[in-house]
Amino acid sequence: MMKECKDEGDLRQLRKLLSSLKSDGHKPTVHSYSMLLSLLISKGQMQEAQSVLKTMEEEGVVPDTICFNTILNGWCSLGRLEEAKAVLEQLKDRQYKLTTSTYNTLIKGFGLAGQAAEAMKLLQQMISDGVAKPNKVTYNILINAWAKVKNVEQARWVLNLMRTAGFSPDVVTYNTIAKAYAELRRSFEAERVLEEMQNAYIRPNERTYGIIINSYCETGRPEEGLALLDRMKIDGVRCNLPIYNILIKGFSELYQPENVDKVLRLMEASGVKPDVQSFSLVMNVWCSSGSVEEARAVLNQMQTVHKVRPDVTAYTILAKGYVRARRPAEAEGLLAEMRDQGLRPNVYTYTTVISGWCNVGNMDDAFRIFKDMQSRGVRPNPNTVNTLIWGFSEAKEPQRAEEVLEALKQVGIYPDRKCLELVAEAWRSLGLPAEARRVLRNEGFLNADSDRNSLKTRFDSMTVRREAGLDMNTQSKVSLDTEATEVRPSGRLPQIVINSLYSPMLAEGAARGQHRVRGSMSALAFLYRSKTCWLGPKSELQAFKARGQSIGIPVGMPPWTALALSVSQCQCRLMCRVVDQRRPASILAGAVPVRPSLLSVVIN
Repeated sequence: MMKECKDEGDLRQLRKLLSSLKSDGHKPTVHSYSMLLSLLISKGQMQEAQSVLKTMEEEGVVPDTICFNTILNGWCSLGRLEEAKAVLEQLKDRQYKLTTSTYNTLIKGFGLAGQAAEAMKLLQQMISDGVAKPNKVTYNILINAWAKVKNVEQARWVLNLMRTAGFSPDVVTYNTIAKAYAELRRSFEAERVLEEMQNAYIRPNERTYGIIINSYCETGRPEEGLALLDRMKIDGVRCNLPIYNILIKGFSELYQPENVDKVLRLMEASGVKPDVQSFSLVMNVWCSSGSVEEARAVLNQMQTVHKVRPDVTAYTILAKGYVRARRPAEAEGLLAEMRDQGLRPNVYTYTTVISGWCNVGNMDDAFRIFKDMQSRGVRPNPNTVNTLIWGFSEAKEPQRAEEVLEALKQVGIYPDRKCLELVAEAWRSLGLPAEARRVLRNEGFLNADSDRNSLKTRFDSMTVRREAGLDMNTQSKVSLDTEATEVRPSGRLPQIVINSLYSPMLAEGAARGQHRVRGSMSALAFLYRSKTCWLGPKSELQAFKARGQSIGIPVGMPPWTALALSVSQCQCRLMCRVVDQRRPASILAGAVPVRPSLLSVVIN
């Protein structure tokens, strides 16, 4: 009965049986306790398991090596290697005979934790102590440990040790080596493992070929994987459904529907029936290539011809296809179709449909789907919320976005920084940066550091647009500049901000004319009012000075006044009260802190 409880995972009943034994005057055996230990550890209750060991000793039941190995395995499974090593020391102190299984368990634990070097030390300890001898499993575990940390050279070194110790590598060994090469994207070397196996008279299995074919698909060469199907036939290995699905996925990611069809024909010819995953992959390639009608046809054939019932994933893929085609009404229609099929649309399905309505600017329908989703008991995830808020932001409806966020808070869903930035950006696009700051400040996301990081992100975006030959609109520049005015960063701005935006803008302002000077003025103004040193090259500052002279600024005029005049020449108005003008010349040599009490730029 106790074994039945263990097999069924019924911990409560197993405890009850042990208590009954004790109350009837019987003494539970080591085997009885080992079953309890095994069940406790399978449920992750390590402290309880340790208590059971203590109880055994109090009752005069001496735990055997199997009990300690069970505890050891539990700690290793949880990645608690220090506790596992402590158990090993306990075994030594009690003068228990350490078994190969004990060492293998600990070596496997270190391997799973990515500590292959420590696992290697245990092998050396086994060999030096001579108490427990390594077996083939020991070496395979070690090879896997090195493969896990992507050190295929060390894995091969252990393979040589294995041969030297008199053990022949098996299919598990070679599969591990092939997988190590595959994870390093060295597909050709992974395939060469097949030749090694042939020379060692070891027959590869489906897993061997699956590893190599998947490697070719992962590196964008599914045709190489497809060619291996012929070799599989020669080796007498039957291609299975997972391998065919790997190939379908590989060709799908390259948007090659004709090759996907080829794989499907091969499946049919070999008598392998496609499953719902196969059809979903085919649908995905048609949707990705813009042929949503073809994807719809596949869904229909799946049901009528192949008698395969589509799942939620298949319908979600088709919904995504309709969304990409800007046909959100048809994507929404799939929700009802799914319910008719007895399927419950999940959060990903609803989010896809919501994004479809957002993409076409129909926020009323997007919000309707959002409410329907909640009424049916599907809880939105952060991506759902961000999608809806993005839609309101694009539609320049930040007020409605805030109303949605407030409603979500009532049900325990709180926005993240990304979501609030979308709302803030919508306010900025309307020329209301103060509202943007209010949104961030009210949620505790606005302080000196976060403000500076937010501005840096937007400055970087501005730089990217400039490098792409684009220009921010005047309203965005004003919004950015006005926000910068109110930032009071402690100390100097990150050097990367200065280098990524200000230096290029200043150079362009000097070289390309007045419409570019406005950008450089805004950049310099931000530097000045944030009390940041100018750390740009001297040549750029001299170029700025030369540009000022070309529009009529006297040579001897202090830089602050020169800045004011040059901005006014560019249809800008500058209000500036300078606290320190004692060292105007030194700014041209670089790196003098500027300390104005007020400096703001308004572009007309």
